[in-house]
Amino acid sequence: MASVAGAAVELLRRQVEDTDPDDAAPEAGQKEIFSSWALFILIMLLIIALFTSYMLQQKKIQAVHET
Repeated sequence: MASVAGAAVELLRRQVEDTDPDDAAPEAGQKEIFSSWALFILIMLLIIALFTSYMLQQKKIQAVHET
């Protein structure tokens, strides 16, 4: 998990360094909307993962491994 966070920070740092300050930056409102959607998608994925884990535990699904 730490390596994923480190990679994300590195990508964000590169993106900030690569942008030209003279370019027209997106409005603060637009950035806030994108951040809100990103947070919403992340939370929904977390809820789906937790729900899936719960359902698999309740149904006691066992994988059959062929050797």
